[in-house]
Amino acid sequence: MMIHGTTSGGAVPILIPSYLLLASFVMYLGLYYLLEWLRLDELSKDSAVPGLDREDAYKRIAAVPPLPEQTAIVRFLDWAERRILRVIRARQRQIKLLEEYKQALIHQAVTGKIDIRTGQPYPAYKPSGVEWLCEVPAHWEILPLKWLAKCYRNGATPPTTKNFYYMGGTIPWYSPSSFDSGEIVSAPIRFVSNAAIEDGVARLIHGPALLVIVIGATAGRMTLMEQDGTTNQQITAFELPYDWKTCVFLLRQLRFSESWLRENASTATIPILNTNIVTHLPCLLPPPKERCAIVEYLDAQTAKIDAVIAAARREIELLREYRERLIADVVTGKVDVREIAARLPEEPLEEGAELAALDEAETLAGGGEDEENLGLGAVEEEVEA
Repeated sequence: MMIHGTTSGGAVPILIPSYLLLASFVMYLGLYYLLEWLRLDELSKDSAVPGLDREDAYKRIAAVPPLPEQTAIVRFLDWAERRILRVIRARQRQIKLLEEYKQALIHQAVTGKIDIRTGQPYPAYKPSGVEWLCEVPAHWEILPLKWLAKCYRNGATPPTTKNFYYMGGTIPWYSPSSFDSGEIVSAPIRFVSNAAIEDGVARLIHGPALLVIVIGATAGRMTLMEQDGTTNQQITAFELPYDWKTCVFLLRQLRFSESWLRENASTATIPILNTNIVTHLPCLLPPPKERCAIVEYLDAQTAKIDAVIAAARREIELLREYRERLIADVVTGKVDVREIAARLPEEPLEEGAELAALDEAETLAGGGEDEENLGLGAVEEEVEA
């Protein structure tokens, strides 16, 4: 059998007779652990293109356990990996359910499905005439977005050939890549100077403002800009004459229209939102004290949910780190698992697709009680036994 590492001269074959290795043992050994074990990084030569010397790599020695011990190692790691995977899947389901619950909570509050003061629906409702809003509390106003804004405008991009529009600039300039899942626009792409504003090649937007992407693959996405800034031409900005909590309320509400906006964007070449559609987006506006109370309630509730999600994601990270360390320790002989493997019960093999879930992105959570109670303890107790 031949396992390859990379050198300046190409692939370094590490020759191990195939009759001395089980395929499943090689799977766990893996190139990463093998290279760590052989410390090939210490052989790197300083040159224009750093790499390994083939002859130096050939001299490295790899310790391979007897076939019966390989079988025991594979048996133990299969057993341990199934348990680790179950916990990871449970945490992923937990995160997913929490994210869904968080969005449902926000939707119910900002669209008036639930009165957060009583936890019950409002006494009276009226038709909104809007597909994604349905009925709304009778005492809430329904106004088009442009009526709530002091002004709205599209951004612009100053000519990059004129450095004085950018050199020493202090005014943040945003593009769609500045949008993320947060409620405040993230880092600006660059900064522009006052000269760009004065010459009319950039348009100053006074915060707070609602930013809406109207051109491109992410058309319909929204965020808030708290301070003054400027944007490129893919973004329409609505300057809002309200306190910050009202701006947050409007953003949380209007974000539920994002999918509707994308469905209504023209797609002849790239998605483009009709200005009339965006400016006439219906907004629900409860009385000032009520919308302030809604934002404060959601801030408190979502903070609790976010804390649980963060803890679950951290647990997934630790489980993955533990899995890697466990495999490394076992396949390199730091931990003897022969006696443990001999005591393990027979179990049906998990499907390969489930094992692949170990590398999936951490997007959510919750599982049954039995799965959630399967922690590191079971694996660690067996290793320490």
